[in-house]
Parts: sequence; structure tokens; C-alpha cells
Amino acid sequence: MSFARCAILLLLFAFPVGGHAVSYLRLDSGIVERRLKVVPADAVSRMRLLRQQFQSAGCDPARSTEQSVEGEALPNMICTLPGSAKGTIVIAAALDFDVAADESHSRWATVAMLPLLAESLNSSSHRCTFVLVAFTGHEKQVGSEAYLKALPESTKRSIVAMIDLDRLGREPIYAFPGPQVMRDVRVGRTATIAVATPHDETPLSQLLLAAANTLKFPLPPQSADAPPVTDAISFDREKIPALVVTSRWYATLNKFDGTQVRVQEEKTDPKQYYQTYNLLCVFGLHLDQAFGSERVKPGEKVVAEKEIADHLLAVINGLRANSKLAPLTLEPRVAGDALQQAAAFAANKRLSNELTVEQRLATLSVPVTGASEVWFVFPEEASKNDALIRESIGEDTRKSLLDPRYTMTGVAAVHRGKSYFAVATLVSPASELSGSDAEEAMVKAIQQSRVKLGFSEFPSATPSSGLRELACSMAKQNSLQVGIDGINATKVYAFESNDPANSSWVLEIAKYGTEPGANQQMNSYEVTLGICRSTSGPISTGNFYVLVELNRK
Repeated sequence: MSFARCAILLLLFAFPVGGHAVSYLRLDSGIVERRLKVVPADAVSRMRLLRQQFQSAGCDPARSTEQSVEGEALPNMICTLPGSAKGTIVIAAALDFDVAADESHSRWATVAMLPLLAESLNSSSHRCTFVLVAFTGHEKQVGSEAYLKALPESTKRSIVAMIDLDRLGREPIYAFPGPQVMRDVRVGRTATIAVATPHDETPLSQLLLAAANTLKFPLPPQSADAPPVTDAISFDREKIPALVVTSRWYATLNKFDGTQVRVQEEKTDPKQYYQTYNLLCVFGLHLDQAFGSERVKPGEKVVAEKEIADHLLAVINGLRANSKLAPLTLEPRVAGDALQQAAAFAANKRLSNELTVEQRLATLSVPVTGASEVWFVFPEEASKNDALIRESIGEDTRKSLLDPRYTMTGVAAVHRGKSYFAVATLVSPASELSGSDAEEAMVKAIQQSRVKLGFSEFPSATPSSGLRELACSMAKQNSLQVGIDGINATKVYAFESNDPANSSWVLEIAKYGTEPGANQQMNSYEVTLGICRSTSGPISTGNFYVLVELNRK
């Protein structure tokens, strides 16, 4: 009787990862939902229930540890699932929380995810060792710091990934530990405001999206809010790759006056929670396949990295041909940069440094007007089966690959474990026009726009060597204000563009003096302009700096 009941409530779910059939024991949604309903009344009951659930998941006393932490009433509760090779993946959640708080249900749902994952991952063969930890003292990361401090240095170095779970139970999103990166954005001519920039994607976030793609789930977005304060911070300090998987716990409502307000939502959605459970199971196995080291068997042939890169480029150009787009041309300097990024990807490091991809390419004397990077993880079998490459290309990736602006690329792959980590850098090359050619083209475009608007051409529209020098000063200092401050004219335009003659500024300049009430004077302006390519600056992006003045004749 009990066997039949288990057969109904447990399902062996199989799916392809890295070219191999991988399976895990997927608990029935009814089991998961019933566990959500049982919220322990206090910390002691919480520990007792969590201990029972870990044991039921296969964490017997030999695999379980309760680590005392100085100054904390609760211990760290640790469940270890040994793997067959090197590499450790830590999955953690907070054990201590206020049961009287509004979010207590989501907090319990989060820590209760650990034994669910243990039960499912324990059923699958895995190379990495999975360590599932409920940390105490999470607000100040006391428990996680004590855990890391107690580890031998060799064990600490073996940790390839740390996944921190935080307030699960609604639409899954992901975030990165550490402070937000801010950048200044110009508003108007002189004012700037500081805005948060999205964190660079990492191998961990890419593999989370790959797991969602495997399950045909919606891709979790990166959180736009301030990074949550979680135990991932302790691992990030130790240079251990970390990712926070959390939920969006508010709804955004539009008010009648056009403003928006956030309304807190504390109720756990069982359907979203169950979907997150499946996502995390597959994510864990993706991490295991990607970073679990395994010795190459005697006589086993490892396919050359260049061959994988060539196959990927062929698949990309095949997709473009099907969409009637020209193939991407391979640029060796761009491929060299892609190789560096692929090496960082394979080493599970952040994929880029402080420079953008456009700036990195500019240092290699490859001026571009736009660029994008796409990351892939392939099994070794992909060299013999292009279908494995095509299957890894999700909808968002496909849109980037089929963007008609990109005509140049660099593709590279690096082998690690049983996988290939590949990067394709897509490039829109900068125009080959010189500054003087761009000036002539813009003068012509301005006068043509005047005629199209139904007005006479400006009496005079000419390039100026003096304005060109000022434009080059703007490029060198990366400041439009330098040009604005350097001239005294009736009207001044200063802007940056990769194609000045086709920019929206041409129409703005052509319309000047045509506003109502200015009809008698609309033809009495002379236009003078200077253009300088940003190669004059410290970092060449290939864009043009443009300075235009209008004066009464």
C-alpha cells in the first residue's frame, strides 16, 4: 500500500543536460504544498521539523551537522550530499527569523526548500558535492562567516558556486551580492543623475537562465532593486561565485496621477513555489554538469576548442541565412577578446571588467557603434551534433543573433570538465567616414531637411576647423560641456552620434527659427559645424563628437 502511494506522489523526471540524460526525483506538487502549510510556531519547533525533513531526504546523522555559532541561539544546520568528483556547490537559506513578522511564512517556505532539494538531488548521480545549509545570524552574516572560517582552505577552494535562497514563493528573480553599481547619466546639457546599472551577468546567472530554458519556464529577470542582504555576501568576500535566487514580493500599481506605488504581497503562491522548486533542481544539475570536474577517460578524445567555435559560428550564420540576413564576418581581434571572456566564463568568474565590451574592443583598435555578448555552455558531443548547439539558443539569444545591426563577430570556446564554455561577441562596426567626410554629409543632410520641411535652405552651412578642434577637445575629455563653454552663439548643439548625418539632431537643427512668430527671420541664420571622431579620446568608441552653432546673418 505504501509503495503504491509513493509511486503516485514521486516522479522520476528526466531531461537532457550537457548531451546526457539526467534525472532527479521530482516530488508531487501536493507533497510540496502540504509542507508549505505546516509553519513551525517557534525556533525550537523549526529546528526539530527541519532536522526531520533533512533525515527523510537522505541526510542521515553521518551526513548532517549542527554547527554552534558564538553569540547565536540557533546553530547552522548542514546537510551534505557527497559527489563522485571534486567541486562543491553550496545552497543556503536563513534559519533564524521572527515568527511574528509578516514575512514569516515566506521565510519558512525558503528554508523548507532545502530538504526538498536534498531529497530530489540525492536521487540523481552528481559529480559535485552538494552542501545545503540553513544559516543562523543571517542579518549580519554571522553564521555564514563562522561556516567559512571553520572550513579547511582546500575545502573552501573547492566551492565552485554558492546559491542563496531568499524569500521564495512568488515569481522567481535573481540578484547578485554586493553593493549596487551606480553611473551618471546626462540629463539636458549639464545636469547628471545617478542611476543603478544592471550587474554583469555571470556563469551562475547564465546557467539559471539555461535551467529555465530547459524546463520551458519563463526566464527569471535580474532584480532591479537594491541587492538583498543575505549570506551570499560572506561568500562573495571570499571570491566565491555567488547568486541570490529570490522573489518579487510586491505588486506595482498605477495611480490616477501617473505615479506608481508598491503594495507588499506576503502570501506565498503554491504554484510559483513549486515551479521555483523544479527550477532550482534543474539549476543545481546544470551547475554540476558545468563545474563538476571529471578526469578524462584513457583514450577519450577531447574535441578542439576551435572546432566548437567554428560549429557555433556555422549555426549562427545558418540562422541568419534562414532569416535572409548576411553572415557575420569573423574578426580575429574580436575573437581574441571573446577568448578572454570564455576563459573567465569557464573559470566561473565575472564575464567582464569595468570596461564595456565597446570599450574593450576600442582598446584593440576596433571602433564600434554597438556590441553585445552571448554566452553558451555545450557538451563535448556538440562538436558532432549541431542540434545540441541549436537547442541551447533561447528566444532572447536568437533575437540578438538575428539583429541586422551586427555584421561582425568573434567566437571562442574553452574546455572545462565535460563542457565547453563559449562566447560570441556581436559587433556593429563604426563607420569608416573621416571627421571631414561626416561634416560634409551633415551639412548636406541639414539643408535637405530644410527643403523637406518646406523652407529655404540656410544661407550658409559650412564646416569649421575651429569648431572641429573644440569637438576634438570634447572627445578627449569625454565632455559635451567643453564645447558648449568654448563658443558664444545664438544657438549651440553639442552631441555624440555614430552617424551624425542620420541622427535626430539634423531635424532639430533644420527646424530652428521656424517656430510660430519667427517667419520673417527663419532664413537669417548661418550654420557652422565641426565634427571629430572619438579616436581622439582615451578610449575610442568610434562615435563622432559634434558641435554646431547657429548665428544670425
